[in-house]
Amino acid sequence: MCINLTPSYVDKLLCLQNLRTLRVLAIAPPETTSNFLQSISALPRLEELHLILLEGAVINRIPNDGFLALRCLRVPHSTPKLVTRLLNALPLGRLQEFETADRINWENVQTASELREILKNWRTCFGALAHHVNLKTIVITINVDDDILEECEDIRFIDMIEPLLSIRGLEAFAVFSLADMPLSDADVYKMVTAWPRLTYIDFCFPTEDDQPSFLSLQHIATHSPFLESVLISLDSSVDVPVITPKKSHPLKEIRLGLTDVDDMPVLVQHLRSLFPKLEDIALYGDDEATAVMDAYRSMTVQNILTLPKTIFYNLLVIF
Repeated sequence: MCINLTPSYVDKLLCLQNLRTLRVLAIAPPETTSNFLQSISALPRLEELHLILLEGAVINRIPNDGFLALRCLRVPHSTPKLVTRLLNALPLGRLQEFETADRINWENVQTASELREILKNWRTCFGALAHHVNLKTIVITINVDDDILEECEDIRFIDMIEPLLSIRGLEAFAVFSLADMPLSDADVYKMVTAWPRLTYIDFCFPTEDDQPSFLSLQHIATHSPFLESVLISLDSSVDVPVITPKKSHPLKEIRLGLTDVDDMPVLVQHLRSLFPKLEDIALYGDDEATAVMDAYRSMTVQNILTLPKTIFYNLLVIF
């Protein structure tokens, strides 16, 4: 809904005492955002809130007796500064799911220093999010201009999300971006060791210049014993010895984004050794369906897909 805040409208909304999910496309004028949040904070069964914050939104602190049932907060198409203010204002002691997507006009971002400031704002936002230690699911969409990002080679994805590593109970983490953000084996190691209860993780962004290798799969197999689904781009040219984990890993689904496979038998050897319970495999970027099928003929894999790179990029655009 789009809300033009009036006392009569709020009164009608507050009559919905059994309301569990509320989606708000806009609050006009944005100066009334805080009043609206204060009003709906009294809804006793509100579990899920979708809220788009307009520029100029006024967000004041909500008392701790508000939003007592809120489990899920989605804030799409908002700037990191606005999301930070929202996270600092709301009492979110029971929050378990959080999703956000940026709304930044990249045509107005012309210099590396401006980009650094935006990414600094996102790190601050994630610092505010990290205070909510009961979080189980985090989904982030950040679209950074690649041309400007090339001027900031020292900026790494792991540095931006580092505050989130303190949320030890995280079970699902997904990042969507069209930007080519570096991701190393060491970065993957930091994440999987920080979040030992992961069941789902998506690195849904191109990492063509600095990709993790098979070593990241070993990190996942060793330190993410509950992981069932993963999307990751790999540099298969890096020679890493295969180390079979002591326990059989439960991973059922793996999607390899923008992975150019130079040696299919090596890829198969790693996957068979690390994840014997695989059921679904999707390989973006390579036309090697026959090779994959032949390699896995003796395995219990149910579905094997090879998809063009355009599908991978379309997946990013959707989010």
